[in-house]
Amino acid sequence: MRWEAGYLLGLALQSLPEPRKVARDLFAEGFSRQALWYMLALLLVLTSMLRVIGQALFPHPEGMEPMLNLSPLTMGLSGAVFSLLTIWLIARIGRALGGQGTYDQALLTIVWLSALNLFLSVAVVALGLFAPGIALLLIPVGYLALFWILTMFVTELHGFKSPGLVAVGIVVSFVALIFLLAFVMALLGIGPDPVLIGPPQ
Repeated sequence: MRWEAGYLLGLALQSLPEPRKVARDLFAEGFSRQALWYMLALLLVLTSMLRVIGQALFPHPEGMEPMLNLSPLTMGLSGAVFSLLTIWLIARIGRALGGQGTYDQALLTIVWLSALNLFLSVAVVALGLFAPGIALLLIPVGYLALFWILTMFVTELHGFKSPGLVAVGIVVSFVALIFLLAFVMALLGIGPDPVLIGPPQ
């Protein structure tokens, strides 16, 4: 695979209009599982660092602090756990429903989505410096685009015929995953800041 910045940027931009073609091209590269794990780890670290920079540059206004005030390490670990569970869900649930995708292809899908998410985060931070309004609009649009790309990658990965049903399956799986993570975080004592919730009535 070519690693020039221009080529990778073009491939990233092509992921929106032709996600299934990009998926086929990436799956054909034959990346080793070890290389994919290294890439995912690097992307998660870079994304966590960018979040810290973003929080430093654009602190939340007083009275609008997030309910979960997580440390950078906790955020990074949460992102890693979420990524691992997503890979497992893509591979196992897809095959249980008759799909033909492999675990390595599911891993590559999340690696590519993580790279696109990093590009999106860089764009949001950069725009936030001189066009904060556009940056705020880019966030939901960007995440909708990532969801579309994920849906088409999973459709291509498993050879499914209906992207709509795949999208529904992803939403249901993500809702279940969020509830599972919330339960685990509650067991670990990680929860909303009581100061932000307010005193008990």
